Amino acid sequence: MKKKNTLFKSIAIMFLVLVVLSWIIPTSRVSGTEVISSDLARVSLHQLFEYPWAGPQASAKTVLFILAVGGFYGVLGITGKYRNCLEKIAKSMKGKEELFLIIVSLISVLLSSVFGLDILLFIFIPAIISIILLMGYDKMTAYLVAFMSPLIGMIGSTYSAYLAGYTNQVLSLTYKNGLLTKIALLVICFVVFIAFTLKHARKVLNKNSDKEEYAYLGEKTQSKKPSWPLYVIFGLLLVLLIIGYTDWEGVFGITFFTDLHKNIQEFTIKDVTILKYLFSGTEQLGKWTIDSYTFILILSTFIISLVYNIKLDDSLEAYAKGIKKSLKSAALVGFAYCVVFIAFYHGYIVTILNFITNTCGFGLAKLVNITWLQEIIHLIFGSLGMIIATAINIDYLYVASTVGTFLSIAYADYTLLISIIMQAIYGLTLFVAPTSTLLILGLTSLDINYKDWLKKSWKLVLELLLVIFIVIILLVIVKSHI
Repeated sequence: MKKKNTLFKSIAIMFLVLVVLSWIIPTSRVSGTEVISSDLARVSLHQLFEYPWAGPQASAKTVLFILAVGGFYGVLGITGKYRNCLEKIAKSMKGKEELFLIIVSLISVLLSSVFGLDILLFIFIPAIISIILLMGYDKMTAYLVAFMSPLIGMIGSTYSAYLAGYTNQVLSLTYKNGLLTKIALLVICFVVFIAFTLKHARKVLNKNSDKEEYAYLGEKTQSKKPSWPLYVIFGLLLVLLIIGYTDWEGVFGITFFTDLHKNIQEFTIKDVTILKYLFSGTEQLGKWTIDSYTFILILSTFIISLVYNIKLDDSLEAYAKGIKKSLKSAALVGFAYCVVFIAFYHGYIVTILNFITNTCGFGLAKLVNITWLQEIIHLIFGSLGMIIATAINIDYLYVASTVGTFLSIAYADYTLLISIIMQAIYGLTLFVAPTSTLLILGLTSLDINYKDWLKKSWKLVLELLLVIFIVIILLVIVKSHI
């Protein structure tokens, strides 16, 4: 294996280690308020060869979305206007480069925290990266701003139906519970993140250029067609992303889109519900999923081809080339889901968590006579367990359903604090876990070595972890004195 395949090797090693552990660690499950141990659930030889095929199938919607993004940018690149637009934006930021980095990072953080947008932001990320590279920054700066900033939004998730929603569901909380603490954590972590990013950016500005190595930069061709259709399409994509993906009724109590969908379904012409038949199977706005945006991207690609008079053969060729460029990213994301199969179907993660939190955590806490310090130690061990659980379960739905249930029992008196820990540790772990979807997409599309990223990011991760632990400690101290 070449050095640049470090990420693949890391996922493969994790997969094999988890296979071995299934033969060593017995499974456990949560029943009521107890943890019940069971027998070993060993990975068989058949499953060992089945999971690498089943993983991509389980992540098929995500994989298809990634490929659709690649095809979309493949066609954009031959419009004769796309790169020209990027260069104009980059040129307009001359002298204001850092402001651009801050604003883009902040928008990504807020979209992730409030609306739960993370992987879906990949629709815009190639364009953002291109602008950053054209401004004179390196690939690491682009990677931090485009791919890592949404993870800060996860750390301080507020109204995300995906992160905060699942957490609240498992722990029986509402979006208002701990909101001020989450916002404070979000602000502090963003300050730490942007300070780290700008420190790196200042060292590399105009000292080297990786722009011509980036796959989605577009061709240096010219077209007499106007640029505004591209801006309109990107604007509409952003609007549809926010409106379509946000659970307006469940999160904010807004029923407008629910009522609109109902009225469309009931609209009749001579007693025939014509719109219901035309849009049968279409989800209401607020309930769209990743496959909805795959369709939107394909439709947008078709519209761009028409607007810029791109011949069918040229469009298909460019689309295929775009897909080819994103194949590695999509394949690795699919492979990462193999790890989820082991964690989910061979449930020894609860056994590991029980050992870390109750055996180790409680055992060490008993050596201390101060009550609030005992609780802090126990919670810190719970956070360490959450790190392991996140690295194994890349999908938060699995984390919340298994780990969340266990933690709600182990820390019954700290339900609100556990909700903050679950979200914060999940977002933080995705900075370095080889199974992290955004990490995989970023490193592969920018051709950054995984080891180089770990060497670069360890200080940032430790700083963010310290912030999270300080918040935990302060909350425990406040709770113990009320």
